[in-house]
Amino acid sequence: MYVRGLDADDSLASMTALRPVLFLLAAAASAQTLQPVPPGQVKPLDSQFLQRAKLNRNYVVSLKNENLLQNFYLEAGLWNPQLRLDTAANRGEAEGMHWGREAPTCQVRGHLLGHWLSAAAFIATSGGDSEVHGRADAIVSDLARIQEKSGGRWAASIPEKYFFWIAEGKPVWARTTPSTRPSWV
Repeated sequence: MYVRGLDADDSLASMTALRPVLFLLAAAASAQTLQPVPPGQVKPLDSQFLQRAKLNRNYVVSLKNENLLQNFYLEAGLWNPQLRLDTAANRGEAEGMHWGREAPTCQVRGHLLGHWLSAAAFIATSGGDSEVHGRADAIVSDLARIQEKSGGRWAASIPEKYFFWIAEGKPVWARTTPSTRPSWV
């Protein structure tokens, strides 16, 4: 099998970026049982795959910890987005805030951090990236601080009241039924 950017001599294990696709192709083409290769045991060759891995790593590193944690800080009372937006000194910093689904007013805010932590864990374990590992450790430490500030049992980017609303049958992003679903859904 030949894949552009890789030599014919490369084993399936060296094609980390294509692992899911190649696994399916190889399984369909042969009766062999293939086993996944643990992260860190494979190094991509200088190719499109390595370039893509570097691009992904650079994106993960480009996101600031405080912006990833912005809604967690808000719920713990450690951050006020209005102050951050209003002061001249903070206007440049506000540009890095995450908006859209991560806006402080969005009911599904905070999920980006989970995706970021998953990506960071993969990058740190597969490539031994100490910078990404350190950033992930710092975020987990901040989540512990946020949990402590929230009474020791709550570290989330959404208000605890959403769970009370669900119990009362009020519509919340996390649960809608035909009787509670807003007309615009």
